[in-house]
Amino acid sequence: MIYKKMTDRLPRFCKYATPMVRTKFGLKARGLSHRIVIPNHEGSGQFDLTLAGASAATKNRAKVNTALRFDVRFFLITTLAKLTSTQSDQMIYLDTRDETAGFFMFDSAPKEREALSWAFPVFWSALLFATVPHVRDGVNFIREHLGSGFFTFFVAVSAFLAAAAALYATRQRWSLASCAWLLGLAALVVYLSFDLAKGSAEEAIHYVQYGMLSFLLFRAFSHRIRDYSIYVAVTVTGTFLGMVDETVQWLTSGRYFDLRDIWLNFKAVALVQIGLAAGIQPKLISGFPGWESLRRLCLLGAVSVGYLGFCLQNTPDRIIRYAHSVPGLGFIDPNQDQHIMVEYGHLHGNPDTVSFRSRMTGEELRRSAAFQAEGNAPNIDHYNEREKHEKFMDIYSPLANPFLYEARIHQLRRDVYLKRAMKHEAGAERAEYFATAYWENYILEKNFGDLLHESSLRWSPEQKAKARTEADLSEPYESGVSRHLIVNYSPRQTALIFSGMVAALLFGAFICRRASQTTLAT
Repeated sequence: MIYKKMTDRLPRFCKYATPMVRTKFGLKARGLSHRIVIPNHEGSGQFDLTLAGASAATKNRAKVNTALRFDVRFFLITTLAKLTSTQSDQMIYLDTRDETAGFFMFDSAPKEREALSWAFPVFWSALLFATVPHVRDGVNFIREHLGSGFFTFFVAVSAFLAAAAALYATRQRWSLASCAWLLGLAALVVYLSFDLAKGSAEEAIHYVQYGMLSFLLFRAFSHRIRDYSIYVAVTVTGTFLGMVDETVQWLTSGRYFDLRDIWLNFKAVALVQIGLAAGIQPKLISGFPGWESLRRLCLLGAVSVGYLGFCLQNTPDRIIRYAHSVPGLGFIDPNQDQHIMVEYGHLHGNPDTVSFRSRMTGEELRRSAAFQAEGNAPNIDHYNEREKHEKFMDIYSPLANPFLYEARIHQLRRDVYLKRAMKHEAGAERAEYFATAYWENYILEKNFGDLLHESSLRWSPEQKAKARTEADLSEPYESGVSRHLIVNYSPRQTALIFSGMVAALLFGAFICRRASQTTLAT
């Protein structure tokens, strides 16, 4: 009978609770949330009641909010007890949380529907994929009008603005550790951006693109995951989307698949999650993962690891087989450099002094140097000009003639760095450029010597002596030519390793599911 009175009168009470609290306490709606729980024999009936929140015109708003929270709680319990003729301390429980006391986007569950929260990362990912064909045009436009330094500047400003926004939003619970984490991570992003500026400054934009994706994924996952596993789940999912992005680039004319970009995407997603976990420390997230959360991580990991393993098996010879047999894939031509996803090769030289990577073994290099020198030397001379480089790449692809292709790239890299060195009058950069030119010429003479001697591109003794004198040869040198080649593992070894990892993760998911079912049963 008592429970019937309470359930009958509770909807009416909830309807008029907000104006009652406003009248008694003079509050404005700011998000003080209460949950009324009425126990019964079968469980508990729960009614969510969002009230006018504690917002007072005072400098010390946090303390006022805390005091008002307990006053409102007591008022609601006693009023409901009178309406239902029950003892408030026995029949009614009221859970109160102040949603104004932290970073509103992380301290409370997202107020929008879960489908809408997921729509944001889906839309952002689709936008990244859709702009892939046009990114290069945009990069060239910015380089021409604003310079390459704009990319580094933009990422640096974005990183510190994000850190400043997080510090401002969490100002009510600042700590030295959280400030140090947020500012330290922003400084790390700036450092990594300047490091990328030595090669391709535009690559730093990945930190903005996938940092935003990381933020949106966290909001979407927070509907279901409230323990620490959310940070790992977001990182794994963001990295998987980064791999899909690289696959889209592989299928796009003028773009390339690059494992280094996948690593860059991973760092961007992970750094944002570290900032959330260590810097912002959302109140919404707490506790170590349970069996269900661990199962979810295993499944996400299996998908991501499996996809990466598939990419690492997509070698040129396999591409040739399925591109000609599967309808609709005829446009994929591994003879074009852009349609090569991954390649395996060999490491030559001495890592302590000078080394380089090649698609050919040492024996194949020596045999090719002997047979191809006389006939192909005129081709190297004819396509020496930079304007003819693309034409040379179309004719002599890595698959059609790897020896001539690699010799041309080494020669081009040598000449480019020699020109850069000659433009500098003195300094460490000049010595570094001369070292690169010197070592590239050394690699050419030692491994492609017969071809080089038959052409007009060989260095004179005076050029070699000048480069050796000007160069800083104190550091070991590894050529940047064909640096993407995987040399530590063969395709078969990679397949075994990744298959084992996927199997282990799936087995882990199975174990976690059984453990979860056992826990629920007991």
